[in-house]
Amino acid sequence: MTPLNQDRINTLKSNSVEIVGRYIAGGVNKRMTKMEASLIVQNGLRFFPIYQENNDAPQYFTYASGVQQGTAAIQNAQALTIPLGAIIYFCCDWDPNTDEIDSIVLPFFRGVSSAITSAGSPYRIGVYGTRNLCQRISSAGIGVTSFVGGMSSGWSGNRGFPLPGNWAFDQIAGATLGSGAGRLEIDRDVVSGRDKGVAALEVPIDPAKDYFDWLLLLEDRANQWRATGATTKPAPWLAAEYIRSLRAGYTAIEFNILCGFIDEGFVAFATVPETPGVVDPLLSRTIDLPHFGAVLCACFNQPFPQYRVDPGLHDFGGWAGDLISLAGLVFTQLTDKSEAAGYNKAMELLGRDDGISPFSVQDMIADVDAEVAYWTIQANPTRSISDCLRSAYRDEAASASKYHAFIDLRFGSKNALERSAQLTLEKGGDFLFTGARATWWELKYRGTVAPFGVARDSAPALFQGVARAFSDKMLQVAGY
Repeated sequence: MTPLNQDRINTLKSNSVEIVGRYIAGGVNKRMTKMEASLIVQNGLRFFPIYQENNDAPQYFTYASGVQQGTAAIQNAQALTIPLGAIIYFCCDWDPNTDEIDSIVLPFFRGVSSAITSAGSPYRIGVYGTRNLCQRISSAGIGVTSFVGGMSSGWSGNRGFPLPGNWAFDQIAGATLGSGAGRLEIDRDVVSGRDKGVAALEVPIDPAKDYFDWLLLLEDRANQWRATGATTKPAPWLAAEYIRSLRAGYTAIEFNILCGFIDEGFVAFATVPETPGVVDPLLSRTIDLPHFGAVLCACFNQPFPQYRVDPGLHDFGGWAGDLISLAGLVFTQLTDKSEAAGYNKAMELLGRDDGISPFSVQDMIADVDAEVAYWTIQANPTRSISDCLRSAYRDEAASASKYHAFIDLRFGSKNALERSAQLTLEKGGDFLFTGARATWWELKYRGTVAPFGVARDSAPALFQGVARAFSDKMLQVAGY
């Protein structure tokens, strides 16, 4: 049930494993991602998909639960782009006698069969369980192949019964393979060759799927880390720390103060594949992923201001810090310190992707995604980052609604956004925010311009123009 990464796949290959059974859904570890599936087939291995939700006691077996699991299995298989016609194994992970098989388990598999048939039979049904169970379900015309739980020698359904004629895999013994990062526990299976498994995936139709599957895998690993008792931090916060750690600069002391210290134990534990990129459908640019992680960490680590109109440390890792940096660049580049000049120059720089602007389009996407994820999780702590943002990457209209949600969730109104931007570049914010602003300005522009307060007082109109440019840009992108 261990998710496979490159190290573990290398271990399997060095031990002559050719095909692996993986749960496509059904729990913390029983969840496959598109990235893992791709990694398996890219390494020349094959896999056979397994679907299991509990299913280890009689109460889980009804016709209705079979329909539900059959439907969910189709959805998960299609999300993984598993080719049509593949065999999915549905599980009975307990030892029913013959009467129980006929009265309890068979109705469940009939429900599975009904769901598959109603969907146009995109996949075929395999059966996991004892020899007796696999034979009886298959004889009822439901299972095309069997995955026999043969290592459970204490099960009565395995004693005195022959292997079913359609057996594809027979589970015979547990083993521990490899060491270090490549170590994993497996159940060895004998293979008949009746089921060749999945050797290739269909071409994905959702360009953002790999990114959100990666986020989902990362949060699954965070939940596993929490289960060890190593931390009580929520999984999205741990995931944000891992993402933030992808850029060394975000582990500097100033970011540790603002965003909190990174759980290095989890970073080492996560072992997720290389991060995929994702393109914002509206702005047609990729997100700055480490920046997103840092902003989300700051949101989690710092209290929200008492009043929505006030900027605070909650904002400093994201839009407010980027706006202060933008104001500094505008101030240094202009001799004309008027409001119009400040506004026009800020509009020119804001949202560029040429490496010059300190408030790039990639930063903007990251700032908005982090705030939207934060507020959505605050409203429902069970939500994952992936759940919070996936729909916003569906198309341009959905992406625009994300920017609208940023304004509504963080500020509450158009007027509050405009005023908060002004306060960020005036004298607004509590003493912690004003101290951070002065320190950040000094770090970025030391020796170039006067301290923040002096610069602001020397050109208040210019700073007002920069603030107005930010609010106008956000309202424009959101279609407010």
